[in-house]
Amino acid sequence: MKEVVLKKISVLLVFLVLLILICVLIIVLNFKAVIDPFGYQFMAMIIGIGFGIIGLFVDFVLSLTIENKIVLNITELLLVSLFLVIVCPK
Repeated sequence: MKEVVLKKISVLLVFLVLLILICVLIIVLNFKAVIDPFGYQFMAMIIGIGFGIIGLFVDFVLSLTIENKIVLNITELLLVSLFLVIVCPK
């Protein structure tokens, strides 16, 4: 069982699970700061969770498509880096 779980772990999977967990934790633990008159912070958290769920589907498709684990992780690392550069340009 441990070997099956370790074979399925990839860079994109870890990043997306962390993204979803951080968004949920911000919503739950700091709800007063998230709610503002226009609801932009709350919408940002929901969009972050949405990106995470869509990304999990992309990770699933990539893991089915790319057989080589090293090529898969390099491809996913490039996707994560591209996402971070787009979201945080500084």
